[in-house]
Amino acid sequence: PIYGFEIRNFTDGKGKVRSRPQNTQFYFRESFSWSLVSSGVAAFRYKPTGHIFDVAGMSCFAPREKLFYLLALCNTKVVTSILEIVAPTINYQCGDIANIPVIGVSNKVIGETVEKNIAVSKSDWDSFETSWDFAEHPLVKWSHQLRDATSIGATMAYYYHGERPEVSCPVELCYLLWQGECNDRFAKLKANEEELNRIFIDIYGLQDELTPEVEDKDVTVRRADLGRDIRSLISYAVGCIFGRYSLDKPGLAYAGGDWDDGKYQTFRPDEDNVLPITDEDYFDDDIVGRFVDFVKTVYGTDTLEENLTFIADALGTRGKSSRDVIRTYFLKDFFKDHRKTYQNRPIYWLYDSGKQNGFKGLVYLHRCDKNTTGRVRADYLHRMEQIYSDEVNRMQDVIDHSHSAHEVSVAEKRLEKMKKQIKECQDYDARLGHLALDQIQLNLDDGVKINYRKAQTGRDGK
Repeated sequence: PIYGFEIRNFTDGKGKVRSRPQNTQFYFRESFSWSLVSSGVAAFRYKPTGHIFDVAGMSCFAPREKLFYLLALCNTKVVTSILEIVAPTINYQCGDIANIPVIGVSNKVIGETVEKNIAVSKSDWDSFETSWDFAEHPLVKWSHQLRDATSIGATMAYYYHGERPEVSCPVELCYLLWQGECNDRFAKLKANEEELNRIFIDIYGLQDELTPEVEDKDVTVRRADLGRDIRSLISYAVGCIFGRYSLDKPGLAYAGGDWDDGKYQTFRPDEDNVLPITDEDYFDDDIVGRFVDFVKTVYGTDTLEENLTFIADALGTRGKSSRDVIRTYFLKDFFKDHRKTYQNRPIYWLYDSGKQNGFKGLVYLHRCDKNTTGRVRADYLHRMEQIYSDEVNRMQDVIDHSHSAHEVSVAEKRLEKMKKQIKECQDYDARLGHLALDQIQLNLDDGVKINYRKAQTGRDGK
């Protein structure tokens, strides 16, 4: 690919270049960067090759040995104190950074420490699915390691007793191991940053002015968080159910292009790219059922109920059972969390009939085609309407024939709810019908924002 071709060569048709790019000889070079505007202490971040700088994210360039020395210096208390003098506002211009006095240009210990800090920080970042280099969820990674280790014992049992017991493991144990991994990473980065502070304080002779200690809040890698990590596990599970991820392959398994069934041996993705979300257990293969299958596949059958309880407790939502809690999360909070994670550029899209929760269903953008909306409407929305209709008749029969006042009261409440849901679904059906007939074709190259609007807009512009 010809990187930056449009920036360098495209004109307005009159021979005048559309833009006036500066310092293009530095494009895509290794550097470190900082933000022009910062409400707190300036943060300097390493950028490997492959990036273009801008005024909002300026960059410093140097040979690697010098680059790492300068990067280490800029992230110490020494430079923080200097910038309070030379740049007392919230803006950090190139000139402000260039005015930082530099003593020395390289140091082997400093360079090695910076490399370690970059590796630690990257390991933390790559543990979350928004990273380009995300491989698998850490709680799934620990499950694989535990079950692989335990399978040695299972193999011995098979050898001596002729039976191979199933290998299971608790999600809670995987979380505790992940928590320990995070704590180790946190401690390493904090110790390294304090060591760099100590070195530069000595170099600049500021022992009487500064101390090397770093507060926990200033250490940038994340510690384990049960609620956040269980929600991200659920997000990863949905990705596996849609085929975005595979338990047999690290990283992205499918994000457009040709579909390959061979990538999915351990856990099969949903066939038609539609996951209904219902407020009760109406479908065997709804999103809750598929999630339970995922938990069973990854962590084993023997610990299934224990694991579902742990997940439900971590979500912190009330419910009669662990499955009810998980269902409520999918119904009310999953899509909100997903949009937040992807900064309002969701890759899983929600068909939603309204406040009565008459119908909800998820689809995966990269598997959508011109028939997706029609399939959602015909195969799921219409089935949902029929289910509600059958339930209305059943509740009416209870009201007409039951001799129990309690049964009648429960049936009346349920009947009223079902009628509202039927009405909501019928209204939604009418709107969805127009989009289904339009057979809207998406183009992944247009990006999420354009496609998200396009998929919801009929030919009449409504």
